Amino acid sequence: MRDKRYEKAVSELMTSVTALTGLPVIWKDADGQATESLSPNQQRHRNPFCDRVKNAVERLRLCVRNDTSEIANIAELEKRPFIHRCHAGVDELVTPIFIDGVYAGAFFLGPFRRPDSECCYTSCSREFEQLPEYNEATVMAAGRILRLLEFTTGHHARTLAMRESLESDSNVKLMPALEYMARHFRENITASEMAERCHLSTSRFIHLFNEKMNTGFSDYLRDLRIEEAKILLSNTEMNIGEIAVRSGFQSQSYFGLIFRRVTGMTPSAYRSSFSHPREP
Repeated sequence: MRDKRYEKAVSELMTSVTALTGLPVIWKDADGQATESLSPNQQRHRNPFCDRVKNAVERLRLCVRNDTSEIANIAELEKRPFIHRCHAGVDELVTPIFIDGVYAGAFFLGPFRRPDSECCYTSCSREFEQLPEYNEATVMAAGRILRLLEFTTGHHARTLAMRESLESDSNVKLMPALEYMARHFRENITASEMAERCHLSTSRFIHLFNEKMNTGFSDYLRDLRIEEAKILLSNTEMNIGEIAVRSGFQSQSYFGLIFRRVTGMTPSAYRSSFSHPREP
């Protein structure tokens, strides 16, 4: 299931980032493909430097590998935005998208050149010199916007998958529980209480939940709380303990343990990643 209205909204925000920074933004999935809803400039690198580099078949092959396997491998290791230097010697900010822990694509901001970078192909030197120079404040500000886009893209994909799963089957008995959990996930919610709302036995509710949602009841509730914590970590100045409580966790230590288990990062590291992407 695709949502063209959502894709259009993301495209418009990408255009706004470009207007503010002067740097192109592209959006590709894990296979290096882009949705047709995006403008051509948001589907692939179309600047004069990249176009010149891709004139050679071997260099084009390296560009494809860069945007697929190489970026995916780094993203899986880092689990956070990073500045990547490609085979041609230019940099870009990469904001990976993860859906349920699986790499699903990335936003690319750039390319730009930095004082320590050199063009790797002499035939492209003139176009290289015309690339915008790296401005840390500009790139970091744009990176924060792209992190929010990354978060909403993953959340939207999960919502669509859930809706498709429920709409593809006439059995929508879980909806009362899902709607209640979406509003009250911070509270102490039990499977037996949700089963009662759905007019099911607890065992039948748990079985149906696993079947339709492709995850367990406890894991689903945990993920709702983790997503709330991500929003608070990236958009507020609340301390970690307060965020733990606001997200529905019993203690800061338990929150830290679960957050790291799910995301691969501590809450503090996740917050820091919004302003400090990994350098090449």
